Amino acid sequence: MAAGANQYPPMAGVPALRHAVTAKIERVHGVRYDPDSEITITAGATQAIFTALLAIVRAGDEVVLIGRQGAQEVTVDDVAAALGTINYEVVSEILARVPRVV
Repeated sequence: MAAGANQYPPMAGVPALRHAVTAKIERVHGVRYDPDSEITITAGATQAIFTALLAIVRAGDEVVLIGRQGAQEVTVDDVAAALGTINYEVVSEILARVPRVV
């Protein structure tokens, strides 16, 4: 705590981790990203998918979600409420035809 590690991390992730991810991507794939503007660290896949949806979906866009994904089980209702863009009736009809894996 005396070293200053006593606050929430930056929203995009800890800078050292973003830089390490950028270095690995460049080393493995030969592609360079800016760790300060093109790399975001999330707390898991559910947050990453939800963040991506919030970033690109706009009112009037059609989004189809198939089933519940991830441990957090973000539901279609949760995403629909947050985005305000999903035709829930269409999604419900699709979900009724998708088998559930338990």
